[in-house]
Order: sequence, then structure tokens, then C-alpha cells
Amino acid sequence: MFDKKIVPMQQNKPWTGEDDQRLIEMRAAGRTIAFIAAALQRSSGGIAGRLALLRARSRAEAKADRVAGHAHGLKSGHANRA
Repeated sequence: MFDKKIVPMQQNKPWTGEDDQRLIEMRAAGRTIAFIAAALQRSSGGIAGRLALLRARSRAEAKADRVAGHAHGLKSGHANRA
């Protein structure tokens, strides 16, 4: 007799926009990584990794928006002043 390793059903499956949205909503609602992993049938490591990736993307997009806004302000002759 041996113990079978339990593998999440979604392991190595691509993430969809719907998966990402559910992940974001559950995390925002205070759900734990373990809870989200069970709900999305993915590993805790997969959830933690995806959260890190989504955070990095969000920061990069926010930075790009700030840079674009600053460049736009300079082109139109309006300097952004803090």
C-alpha cells in the first residue's frame, strides 16, 4: 500500500481571465491561499505565484500610466507638479 500524492486538478492548466478574477475577488474578501487553492483546484504554490505575478503586472501598469501621464503633461506644456 502507498499513499497517492493528491494533485490539484488544474495543475499546469493555463489561467483564464475568469480564474484571475475569482482569485482577486477571493483574496480581496480575505480568503486564505489554502481556501483559494481548494476553490480553484490549484496548489497553494500556484495561487501564491499567480498572486505575485498579478501584483507585479498591476505595479508595472500603474508605473506605465504614471510615465505616460507625465510625458503627456510635458508634451502639452503642462508640467506635473507634486
